[in-house]
Amino acid sequence: MDLDVLFVLFGAMVVFYMQVGFTMFEVGSVRSKNTKNILLKNILDVSIGAMTWCCVGYGLAFGRSYHGVIGVSDFIIHTTKGGDRPSSEVPDDQADYTDDAMAYAKWLFQWAFAATSSTIVSGAVAERIRFKAYMVISTVLTGFVYAVVVHVTWTDNGLFSNAREQAIFGCGALDFAGSGVVHAVGGFSALWGICALGPRAGVTFTARFPYRKAAPPPQSTEFQCLGVMLLWFSWFGFNGCSAMFIHGDSVEAAARSMVMTALAGVTGAVTSIAISGFVLGADQILLSNLLNGILSGLVSITACCATVEVEGAFLVGAGSAVVYHAGDQLMLKLGIDDVVNAVTVHGFNGVWGLLATGLLSSRRGYHRTFNPELASHCCGVMYGCGWSQFGANAVYAVLLATWTLLTSGSLCFVLRQLSQLRVDSLDEQVGMDELLHFEGDMLMVEDEMDAPRRGGTRRNLERDYDGVTGGAIDGVNVEDEMDAQPRGGAQRAIVTMVGGTDDGYDHSISGGGMDGVMTRHTTGGYDDGQLSWEQPVHLSHLTMLKVAQPHHNTTTTMGVGMGVGVGIEQATMAPNTIPHASPGTGARRSLSAVTFDSLSTEGTRSDSEAPPAWAQREEGSPEFSFAAPAPTYKREGPSRNRDGATASAGTTTGGTTTGGTTTGGT
Repeated sequence: MDLDVLFVLFGAMVVFYMQVGFTMFEVGSVRSKNTKNILLKNILDVSIGAMTWCCVGYGLAFGRSYHGVIGVSDFIIHTTKGGDRPSSEVPDDQADYTDDAMAYAKWLFQWAFAATSSTIVSGAVAERIRFKAYMVISTVLTGFVYAVVVHVTWTDNGLFSNAREQAIFGCGALDFAGSGVVHAVGGFSALWGICALGPRAGVTFTARFPYRKAAPPPQSTEFQCLGVMLLWFSWFGFNGCSAMFIHGDSVEAAARSMVMTALAGVTGAVTSIAISGFVLGADQILLSNLLNGILSGLVSITACCATVEVEGAFLVGAGSAVVYHAGDQLMLKLGIDDVVNAVTVHGFNGVWGLLATGLLSSRRGYHRTFNPELASHCCGVMYGCGWSQFGANAVYAVLLATWTLLTSGSLCFVLRQLSQLRVDSLDEQVGMDELLHFEGDMLMVEDEMDAPRRGGTRRNLERDYDGVTGGAIDGVNVEDEMDAQPRGGAQRAIVTMVGGTDDGYDHSISGGGMDGVMTRHTTGGYDDGQLSWEQPVHLSHLTMLKVAQPHHNTTTTMGVGMGVGVGIEQATMAPNTIPHASPGTGARRSLSAVTFDSLSTEGTRSDSEAPPAWAQREEGSPEFSFAAPAPTYKREGPSRNRDGATASAGTTTGGTTTGGTTTGGT
């Protein structure tokens, strides 16, 4: 008995380590602006889940059975699997403290399982769910939804238990380590949550097969790969230690489970890559398909790892890859945005694992793991035992999908009706980290906003202006990465972006905030000329809130609102696309609508190429003006017009050039 307790405790620790794998995988799958949010959710999943599981969930799962549906006793740990008498009710002279030890070990083991089920939802709904809403969903899932499923499946008197005297189809549901109990429950709960939330902002889907999704790329494939490898390691404890004992036939069940887990995982990986290349026509070998293939194989083998033979493990793994890609195509066709593919990997493959158990469980495997008397009746179809086990597991899978819809799904849709499920659109664009989890010093916000972001480069921090950041310099996702965000656009709120237009010219956009001072020294100009400000521009000079009409071969100096000042060489914004900025708030969220047609800083556009649609001149387009005289600036070196002609250098004041080309703008 002592070795059995140690075995279960060891399994609990290994299964708990899955939380590290899930966390790394989810962090790698989201954008950097939501990293802290994912970390907090995963840690609180475990923390709140432990309290809920101790006080409520464990009793509902393993307490005295009420008609095989739910437990109604033992809500503070003191029980053993199957609803036996609580150790607290046993007289001291009859107490066996080894039984107490196993009860505690089982509690720890089952808590690790419960935490896994709720964490599956976390990645699927990432980047747009409200933090408080998620914690409510996670708590209900751990303490009630999952607990009820455990009771009906893994207790002796459970409605779908294979140990029940009058088991469904004479066999009951066979789910050795939790393809259905853990993974399908988490996967389908994630599905209903995603349906209630809708896709992330900016995510689009193609309309023809093979279906694709245009979504923000993950921030770190290294974290994704590390997370899957940690999950794979922990899965050996998840499946192998579900044998719960380390003597008799349970020893073989544990060893067999671990071997079949390894075989199914590798088969899922190889098959997934093959389907991607030969069936879906992908011209690249994608890491995401490899990783999801591994996880799909691991999820599907979880139900039958102790009852299948080697050939069965290969078939389960290969089938899991088919289910993953088919499910993924279905999700994309329906326009469902799953950040980490949790629904297809855990939900759909959880169901496949249950069905595969009814198809591929060998007579020998069933005999040595479960009730030997039922082996000839409840083994898999492929071993001549009929459809009883398959039918029981199919009905059970339908029950899981329905149960999660009625519970987790209903909760998500109620929260949506109360406008408490999804964050606001602007908050989603800003990111949860800046909105909820900012821990920096507001007095040091300049350094914070100058920090590198995806597509941008930290530079020039030693100079007396606020650098060149925001993403345009590298030509990546300007709208999302230009630092027009809370914390990055507050206090001083200096927002600087340098990029290029369709003409290949360099441009400079600068914003000023609470102190009303634009960038002190901003450089831009054409491909072989330089334009330099000689004095700072104070926002108190700006009086108009209008959009300038872009002109080719002109220089326009203009301002936006009382909170943002903009100096532009070769204006590149579409009319009416620059949003208003509130006085005193600077660039906070105010430049997110600024878009560029091209961000290349090299070369020039040929005359034969038509300008983008937004660059076409429209009649009656408004222009900008200053209330005070515009700053004086000078051009250093020759400049080049759009037609390639070289203009002489000159000095321009307020939009009038002497000794050079004429520039527009008042």
